[in-house]
Order: sequence, then structure tokens, then C-alpha cells
Amino acid sequence: MARKTQRRGIEEVRNWNPRYRYVGQAETGENGSSGGLRLYCPVITTVREASEDMTLGNLMIPKHTYLVMLLVKIHTSKEYWGEDANEFNPLRFMNGISNAAKHPNALLAFSIGPRACIMLEAKTVVALFFFYCKTVVALVLQRFFLSPSPRSTNMLPQTTLLLQPHHGLPIVPQPLNM
Repeated sequence: MARKTQRRGIEEVRNWNPRYRYVGQAETGENGSSGGLRLYCPVITTVREASEDMTLGNLMIPKHTYLVMLLVKIHTSKEYWGEDANEFNPLRFMNGISNAAKHPNALLAFSIGPRACIMLEAKTVVALFFFYCKTVVALVLQRFFLSPSPRSTNMLPQTTLLLQPHHGLPIVPQPLNM
């Protein structure tokens, strides 16, 4: 799926010119980044404190209890994402993030609500950051096809403060024949 998505992305940006066309119109890049954030969420847990006694399902949660949510469990839940929950499938985001899963808030890469990532409040900064990221990806995809290095043994995630590949992410850029 990743190779097919990369080829579709290459086709979308083949004739893209950063001076004349907004890169956000490239649907594959938008969907691919959402798919990547779902499987390799930048933050793996979020903690909340119960503000009052509550019942969650059949579980009684007393006030001031800390709840730890493992985002990777939510992001790979077959209940929310279907049988292919562990697979990279950016096509699931074709109708928007809130329609990609059985629950509109199943993608929690930056959390949600009043405790969401603080940078989401700085919408212009985030928008500018993602615009530059998308521009760089588009420019790379115009020139290269990326594949894992033969030296990379696996891409198991490593948990530090952020979720990242344990052995790095060695890639081999192969120039496109244009």
C-alpha cells in the first residue's frame, strides 16, 4: 500500500509548481500524512484526571483518578478502524479525518478538546509548518522514489518521549526518470 500511495503522490505532484498551486490540493499527501500519524502517532499516551465520579461502561471511576490512554491502541483498534486497522491505508481518509473511522474522534494524534496539543491553538503557525512540510515532501517526490534501505532490518517503533523507529529510518532515494 505504501508504494502504491507513493506512486499516486508522485503523479499528483509531477507538474506541481510551488509558485502557482497550493500543495494542499494534493489529496494523496493529505491522506498519507493522516495515515502515518495514525500508525506512528507523535505522542503515544495521554493522561486525564476525572473531574467527578463517573461510570465508563461498567467501570466506576472516582473523582481525581488519573486515566492513561494508549493512543496506539485506539489508532489500531479494529472496532474503530476495521479489520485492516494495523495497515497503512491512506484511502480511509478520502472523506476527511472525522469520517475515516467508526468514531469521528478516533484519530487522536494531537489529542482533542481543552488538553489538545498547544500548537493547534496557534493555527497559523501549524498551518504554515504543515505547508512547508508538504512542500518539501512534494519537491522530494518530484525527484525521487523512496524505499527502505537494504541495511534496515526492521522498523519497530521505539518509545521515548515520542514514538520513533528504533533503528532510525534509513531510506534509499532513487532518482525518477523524467
